[in-house]
Amino acid sequence: MEKHFYIGDGPQAESLIAEALARENVAREARKALIAEYETDGLILSVWNDGKVTGLAFEKPASRPYLKGETRLSNGEGYGYYPKLSTKEGKRLAQKLEAEELTFSMSKFILDKLNLHRMVAGPSQSSRTGSVLYYSVAGIVSGKILVSIPGSKESEHGREPFPEVPVWLREVKESEWLAAQGR
Repeated sequence: MEKHFYIGDGPQAESLIAEALARENVAREARKALIAEYETDGLILSVWNDGKVTGLAFEKPASRPYLKGETRLSNGEGYGYYPKLSTKEGKRLAQKLEAEELTFSMSKFILDKLNLHRMVAGPSQSSRTGSVLYYSVAGIVSGKILVSIPGSKESEHGREPFPEVPVWLREVKESEWLAAQGR
């Protein structure tokens, strides 16, 4: 799959970085408050839903009337629980988990601000269906904005057009993009 790599620095990048880090801090503080309120060891974040908090995590099994669905965490070091909606406190927890300030994904935030979202289907030998979806991704490393956008820049029938990239993001080779991440 063809991909295009970009690095942004300078005043526009600094402004976006400051805004993204401030929003990340809001989410961190809101998550800390939720952890303290429910005396939990951590939170379960959705991989598929932009870092949305979906449940509570504990180092040891917990028995609370407003929690259900004990599951081992993916790292094998803890237990995850979800709100039990048949209880008043479970409903209250579920409502708290919907709070916008708890949800944050740095990649989504940057891509939203720059309007650089793109999803492209492509072939894959490792997929049982023979195809896979590729998404734009973004992040911050060493005071720089890094963005990867999948697919060709050429207009293809049935594909969404390549997004308009801000002029302050410069296109680089994959090797430079990886080197900026320390890889």
